[in-house]
Amino acid sequence: MSSITDQIQEFQEASKSYIETTIEFHRLRLFKGLTLFLSSSVHKLLSILFITLSAIFLSTAVAFLLGEIWESYSMGFFAVGIFYFIIFLLVLLLTRKKIETNVIQRTSKKFFN
Repeated sequence: MSSITDQIQEFQEASKSYIETTIEFHRLRLFKGLTLFLSSSVHKLLSILFITLSAIFLSTAVAFLLGEIWESYSMGFFAVGIFYFIIFLLVLLLTRKKIETNVIQRTSKKFFN
């Protein structure tokens, strides 16, 4: 009888150890996923910030340049605004499906791996 009790006790200890190890594994896996997500997000946000700042300064410079050439700063800024509006329409009309597919693929890779 004590042999069965000892085996049950060993089984309980092994099960407890397995559960603790599994929990620790999933905690580490979650930590890895969160840190990768966070570092990737920070990198992308910084990239977007600097690209946006560059675009703002370059657009302003082009608008002032066109304004001097046309002798009307408002026309220079209007031309730059129209340029960005045309780019927006082209991106919206031509790449919507590609962007959706790309986002779904990248998200599923990060989520399921």
